[in-house]
Amino acid sequence: MRDDLSLAAAASLTQYLAAYPWDFWFTVTAPGKFKYPAMAVSVGLSAISPYAQRAFVGAERHYLGGWHAHGIVFGGQDAGRKDGVVVAVADALRARSRGYCKVERTNNNEAVCAYLSKYITKDLDAEWQLTGFPYSWTIDKRLPGA
Repeated sequence: MRDDLSLAAAASLTQYLAAYPWDFWFTVTAPGKFKYPAMAVSVGLSAISPYAQRAFVGAERHYLGGWHAHGIVFGGQDAGRKDGVVVAVADALRARSRGYCKVERTNNNEAVCAYLSKYITKDLDAEWQLTGFPYSWTIDKRLPGA
């Protein structure tokens, strides 16, 4: 059961992210392979970087061990190119992770932002480290004491 703090954090993050347009979202999972949150985030960022003008990627602990990443991306491509970008990102994620990945166009901006926010705010006792580069933000949750 989620506590009031994590629910409030998810709602606040959803509101913040939903203020921006997003073109597609992704999940990348390779159980046990991403031993640290930064590894999962790094795979996501490297796959999307050629296509992203803005991105938000977060790591979540996987129930089978290790970490996986969820992210949303704004690429700014015209509508005719977006499906090709989704395919290219899915191929890049599969090649880098050798695991499961899902990439889909964003049809409901707020719903996608709520989905992402729910997963990365469910473990608020972890230390959060914010990092980023121009036009993108990432959240890297580290285990307490790590």
